[in-house]
Amino acid sequence: MQNENKQLRLALVGNPNVGKTTLFNTLTGFNQRVGNFPGITIERKEGQFSQMTLVDLPGIYSLDTFSPEERVTKEYLESSQADVILNIVDATNLERNLYLTLQLQQFGKPVIVLLNMMDLAQAKGLSIDIEKLEQRLQMTVIPIRAKDIITKKQLHQCLHTNNYLPFEQVYTWTNTQQAYADIEAKFLAGIIHKETEPVLTLSEQIDRLILSKWLSLPILFGLVWLMFKITFDWVGGPLADGLSGFFADVIVPFVETTFLTHTTTWFQSFIVDGIFGGIEPVLAALPVVLILFVCLSLFEDTGYMSRIALILDRIMRRLGLSGKAIVPLMLGFGCTVPAVMATKALESQRQQKLATLLLPFMSCNARLPVYVLFAAVFFPGNEGLVVALLYILGIIVAIVLGLLFNQTFFRSDVEPFLLEVPDYRVPTLKNITKQTWEKGKGFVKRATTFIIAANVIIWTLSHIGFQPTFGYVEDLDMSILASVANVFAPIFEPLGFGNWQSVVAIVTGFLAKESVTSTLGVLFSNSEAELSTTLPTFFSTASASAFLVFTLLYTPCMAVIATVKKEYGIKMMWIIVIYPVIVAWIVAWIVYQISQFIM
Repeated sequence: MQNENKQLRLALVGNPNVGKTTLFNTLTGFNQRVGNFPGITIERKEGQFSQMTLVDLPGIYSLDTFSPEERVTKEYLESSQADVILNIVDATNLERNLYLTLQLQQFGKPVIVLLNMMDLAQAKGLSIDIEKLEQRLQMTVIPIRAKDIITKKQLHQCLHTNNYLPFEQVYTWTNTQQAYADIEAKFLAGIIHKETEPVLTLSEQIDRLILSKWLSLPILFGLVWLMFKITFDWVGGPLADGLSGFFADVIVPFVETTFLTHTTTWFQSFIVDGIFGGIEPVLAALPVVLILFVCLSLFEDTGYMSRIALILDRIMRRLGLSGKAIVPLMLGFGCTVPAVMATKALESQRQQKLATLLLPFMSCNARLPVYVLFAAVFFPGNEGLVVALLYILGIIVAIVLGLLFNQTFFRSDVEPFLLEVPDYRVPTLKNITKQTWEKGKGFVKRATTFIIAANVIIWTLSHIGFQPTFGYVEDLDMSILASVANVFAPIFEPLGFGNWQSVVAIVTGFLAKESVTSTLGVLFSNSEAELSTTLPTFFSTASASAFLVFTLLYTPCMAVIATVKKEYGIKMMWIIVIYPVIVAWIVAWIVYQISQFIM
């Protein structure tokens, strides 16, 4: 079959979480992200393996559903682009996996079954007769370990010698019950032998505790509390304070004495206030952001993320969503853009749109610099608690709105939820470091490119006025920016922060949430260390609380808006633009009134 002049295209197909992406990385040398929960591969990925093109397709359970993953996979296989289908199968669950395997025959391509997780099958006391399974399936079956380099050699030899079996019969069934009955009777009878009595694996023993009826939620809340303590109190917070002090005590004085001694006042202000004053509060929060990324990556890499979906499935169903929706919602705590894209993996358009409407209230990492700054200034010693309460408030608002939407605009039965719970895995330093670096790199890139540009514009508009003549002004209240922002300031007066500087910060936050902190740094002409004495002159504790809540809940950044428009259209885009602002104003007003009463 292999043509000397033609490069073979191999389609990698299998159920979610059977090791497809791990095998793809092993064969191609790519460092694709390996997630330990279903739905991580939504679009197909391509790489080169031994002068052949390997295509990693989304994980699916069958070809007779209507999920976005199945659509991508089915359309590619129907396009006849693939020469050979590599079907990776979980050796510990052949009955479920072979349903898809036999459906793949309909495309008329050679199918090679890659029997993964053989070590886990042996640990469960299972022995599989490979030769007999090949005869029954009429397909080549190769036992593999997805991470093992030997797998690469085996597959290379099979493909280059055309060593795969042709099948003569294509199986079709009227329903899944008949299919699984046939698989059990015709294909697996006498194939799997129990050599020893299976013992509980370590994962099963852990799950007896983690997934228990009474302990699952307390353990989840405890782990989330631990994540916040590590992020804000024990590791991330102290590192952020140290970095902020380094900027204020070393970097800025060095720049002033080395480069700005003989320059004009306005140029000194431009460099110190416009550039460093804006970017320093954002970069000072970088340790907090990175530690949070590490914690979320550990949840994912160990396999606990799937357990979270399972634990919260009952709660999510009350919101009109399945437990699978926890994946995009959790991604929203990192960045809302990939979270919106991940909603496409949900079972129906109703669930996809509903989850998208709730995503703005999952606090993304870009808001963290604002939390860190205000919590340190107005709630010293309780920074971790304050930030945790903000995250919890966002979740509560999402739950309330989810309940409301589920009873009104999105009223319908929730589609069935099928979740593959993987065995626990020891997270690898390489994978954790890579994920953290990729996310942190994006944060730093925004801070050093877009935010610097925004700071320059803000500084310029805040230092140019019309009185007494058009030109540079030292009093920012006389600037063009102040004049324009004061028009909108009364809207926020009931929330306690009706000063024009706060209005400008909120507006720039529409472009990128990191800009909220950098804008305050520019307009108040201070480093983060000095902001601790300046901010209390513009905010009370009550108004600072309201400002934090408004920042938490209002419209996500322009990148998210563009993504929503691309995925769901212009109507949905305008909904995402407008309704979070209304929700944010109402909730911030309530918080302001309560805070005034308490404080």
